[in-house]
Amino acid sequence: MAVTDVAEPFEMSLAAISKHLAVLTNAGLIQQERRGRVKWCKLDPDAMQTAWTWMQGFGHFESLDLDGLEAYIATTLENS
Repeated sequence: MAVTDVAEPFEMSLAAISKHLAVLTNAGLIQQERRGRVKWCKLDPDAMQTAWTWMQGFGHFESLDLDGLEAYIATTLENS
């Protein structure tokens, strides 16, 4: 998908979406490629499966409970 298509359903700036996508790219979960003036994003299914397996190992996250994951990370960082 083009970055603009990824951003469309969200109420955030394109710059904020780009920052989120950069984090996902750095984590190896997506790949980004520039074709002309358009930046394209592609999920890496193997990396996503690895991340999903890792998250499931915690056991106390419900499926797609990213708010719970964020709270867990914030608590862990505060306590370290």
